[in-house]
Amino acid sequence: MTGFVAAAIGAVAIPAIMTKNFVAVTFLALAIQQFRDVRRAERDSLKDLENTEFTPRGDAYIDGIAKTFEARNYFALVVALVTGITMQLVSHMIQWVNILIGSLARLVVLFILKCFSKGKTVGDIADVQLGKVEVRDSELFVDGIYVMNQLGTDNARELYRKEGIAAVNYPREEHFRITLDHFGQRQAILFEATRAVGVKRYKLYTQGL
Repeated sequence: MTGFVAAAIGAVAIPAIMTKNFVAVTFLALAIQQFRDVRRAERDSLKDLENTEFTPRGDAYIDGIAKTFEARNYFALVVALVTGITMQLVSHMIQWVNILIGSLARLVVLFILKCFSKGKTVGDIADVQLGKVEVRDSELFVDGIYVMNQLGTDNARELYRKEGIAAVNYPREEHFRITLDHFGQRQAILFEATRAVGVKRYKLYTQGL
């Protein structure tokens, strides 16, 4: 809904300026404030849902999602604004020519924005390979890397041996290790992995008698 409002404001901005209706232009500032409120509302909503997730998203991931929601509104505003400017500059006598050229300009701007705003995925900076799960007493290792020491029951150890799946990220370049080692990035990777393959819940410890 806010994207529709953003596009509408961007479309009427140029005609408003040309007719010297500067009061209408002030809606642009109000729209920017509204976009920030959308970002804040999205962030608060996701934080309220953190307690319901088996694997939390983390503050960094939530902030990234909220920024994405805000950026979409700006994209709609910019695309509509460029379309309106293009149609006014062409100003052909045949109306459908103006519409066609404006639509082409819209597609070009949208493509440029999409290219510049697209972020990298884990697969772009690292090689993801299946790791070997090893259980030593109550400790869990993946490819010889220590993970945790909470496998205190036979049931937990057997579950990891038979059904455990592990993946190891190997950075393609050394400086990519900084990104992969970031706590917020690791939390986001963990959340997406559990959402994709699912999680089997169990109790690591036996209940007291």
